[in-house]
Amino acid sequence: MNLFNERSKKEKGHIVTLFLMGVLIFAAILTAQLYPLATFFIIVVIFSFFILSARLEWGLYLIAFFLPMINWHFVYQQFEIPFIDLLAIILLLSFFIRMLYERLSLNKIDMIWPLGMPFLVLFSALFISNLFSEYIVGSIWYSVRWVLFPYLAYIFVPVNIIK
Repeated sequence: MNLFNERSKKEKGHIVTLFLMGVLIFAAILTAQLYPLATFFIIVVIFSFFILSARLEWGLYLIAFFLPMINWHFVYQQFEIPFIDLLAIILLLSFFIRMLYERLSLNKIDMIWPLGMPFLVLFSALFISNLFSEYIVGSIWYSVRWVLFPYLAYIFVPVNIIK
């Protein structure tokens, strides 16, 4: 008798999703007394992940709608993040949660890597040049923030949602 039949493997995806939501809710409960603004932010992120994991195209529509809105920033002490980047991060994480769910549910996932080889060559050259930089951490942060993140958030994820 096979203990890991098709149905139990699909249930693993539900369990992982519920576990991730539970962890975020637990984090919101822990921070409620000390940081009420952080609690609100965590609850908004939970809601966003839940909605966008089910309907990834809605996140794509939101990015297309809010892309022209420049100078909208969330600022907390010295940390500043543009609204569109925050939205793209939430969509990117929702996309990866959805792919994890699909993988655990044993659904076939076909990923498209648009311009994957030229990007890999560019990012490899950039990473090698970072190793010779005087400020390695700053150079790596620049590579991730201005090269890897836009590729993943604005090229890779939209192409795989639209396909």
